[in-house]
Amino acid sequence: ISAMARALTRSVRVGARLWASNLAASTATEAHIHVRSPCFRSNPLSDRLGCNVWLKMDCMQPSGSFKLRGLSAAVANAASRGATSIVSSSGGNAGLATAHAAREVGLPCTIFVPESTPPAIIKKLQAYGATAIVHGSVWDEANERAIEEANATGGELVHPFDQQDVWDGNASLVHELVSTFFLFCPFLVQPTALFHRHSLCRLVHTLHHHADHLGSYFLVIWIITWHSIFRSSFGFASHSAVPSR
Repeated sequence: ISAMARALTRSVRVGARLWASNLAASTATEAHIHVRSPCFRSNPLSDRLGCNVWLKMDCMQPSGSFKLRGLSAAVANAASRGATSIVSSSGGNAGLATAHAAREVGLPCTIFVPESTPPAIIKKLQAYGATAIVHGSVWDEANERAIEEANATGGELVHPFDQQDVWDGNASLVHELVSTFFLFCPFLVQPTALFHRHSLCRLVHTLHHHADHLGSYFLVIWIITWHSIFRSSFGFASHSAVPSR
């Protein structure tokens, strides 16, 4: 019992230090473009599964999705490097997140969207102050046009998902979970979150890092999604991000 008590005390102390350091880091980075989203306990899911299930409510981010985490990091870093404008491509949440972040740092923003983009999304992009340009029938064509625009104008190209700054920014979700549940982590659900496999790799790596610091008392059973592509992404991430022991 005494050994367990010592281990428990150690976990609490380490967790408290991590909570403080993560809070300081969150305050210093991205100028709070994204917000710390709450976790709510889901009574129906908890009752069904027989354990506490918490929902990480990133739908409450200012732009409406978790994508603001990574894209705000990319835009903020671009601004710190002296970028004078932002260029990106997305007909959905990534575009909204980029436009919102660009407005927050005071940079003009151009978003190329495919023809399939709903008019409501274009209006939202414009409401954020971005220039929305429709090009191509699919996202790939819109993205190629964005690359051309960035090369021609000298604007900073922000990729909607395949970029190191975006992956690192998305990892802020894990830091928040660690500081919220620093002793142990209950069953956590990130509803309908679709991560690019390298972004997910960064998240799994961050989880692994915190699990090492907190020891065996830190139990992480984490993100579930209803997108079938997530299965292959998670498999890639779990094999690539966590070193063998």
